[in-house]
Amino acid sequence: MNQSVQNITDDFQIFLSYLKNKKEVYLTKDGMKLKSKDLFEMNQLVHNQAIWVTEKHPQMRFTLFNFFYWICVYGKLAKRKKNIKGDNIFEFDNERVENFLMLNTSEQYCFILKTIWCDMNWEKVNDDRGISFIEEGVEILQKAPVDIQMKISSGSLVTEKNIRVMRTPYSEFFAYMGWFEIVYVQQIKKYDSYSLPFESISITAFGKSISKIFAKQRTFLKNNHHYFFYFGEPDLKEEEKGDFIEPFRKLFDEPIENILELPPHEFVGGRYTFKIEIDKKSYRIIEINGDDTLFDLHDIIQEALKFDNDHMFSFKIGDDDEVVGNPYGKDNGGLSEKFPEEVRLGDIEFYVGQTIDYCFDFGDNWHFNLILLAINTSAKPLKSAKI
Repeated sequence: MNQSVQNITDDFQIFLSYLKNKKEVYLTKDGMKLKSKDLFEMNQLVHNQAIWVTEKHPQMRFTLFNFFYWICVYGKLAKRKKNIKGDNIFEFDNERVENFLMLNTSEQYCFILKTIWCDMNWEKVNDDRGISFIEEGVEILQKAPVDIQMKISSGSLVTEKNIRVMRTPYSEFFAYMGWFEIVYVQQIKKYDSYSLPFESISITAFGKSISKIFAKQRTFLKNNHHYFFYFGEPDLKEEEKGDFIEPFRKLFDEPIENILELPPHEFVGGRYTFKIEIDKKSYRIIEINGDDTLFDLHDIIQEALKFDNDHMFSFKIGDDDEVVGNPYGKDNGGLSEKFPEEVRLGDIEFYVGQTIDYCFDFGDNWHFNLILLAINTSAKPLKSAKI
């Protein structure tokens, strides 16, 4: 068993166990990230520990846990939501987590691999240009010799320029994945995501094998559904995708039969109850059917707020902040590719407690929070939405 494979899956289990043992996992008010105290305590328990961190550092400084957090979100192991008191919390899908823990070590690693390569929006991972790693990082993995320390300098394959584009967090995480090894600078005066705290990088044989599959059989831009829209790459049809893990199987000793594929979303009908927050003291409650559209939701909001319904509008929805009704063009894929009248509420992966941003009039920019209070799937359909 590759030791890096064992270490990162062990660390992910520690991450899940630590957070699941808490009665409720509270997130920060700003950004809905894990709290520093939890991050620092978990850091003492794992193999791949963050360095140069204190109890006050934010989630992005704990590279391993920052990726694990987003793997949980995009792998549908957990949701970020508000509880009834209005606190931001991290709520696990207990059944899905248990199913993950039943996988063998190689299957767990492949779940992590597929999630980061196919399902994760890398720009969310570090609030920046996560896609840059693809252009520089995979090229380094392909061209560099195996197990030779490469100094980071302007005259080498691993230059200051391309390692800076790769960024410290991505370099660290893919070292944790076992693709290469990094040697840190022993003393450093300043450290942030733009710093270069490495003396050298060594590509592993495992990383070299992984990179060949990425380059030829599982290219990022054709497999990650967040990015092919930006770069003009055609989305693969279902019949063309096949088994993502198939070419990777030869790299593992254990059989890989299940990697916990993402559950399909099915239409959810019934009545949806929303709270529209007007200000700190004022709000409206509206009810609408699951087979009504976002355009219908807009209409009832206009009625509730007594607006004239004479300007453009948009909804910002989900962990990727997908904007439906974007007046500046539709090029981001997913919901953002559709018009409000094309999207039924029941087709969106809503959850109770979810907050949606509604913007009206792109001159004055009126913004209102909509909070989904309830979904009653057994209720009889309304003849029309009501306030």
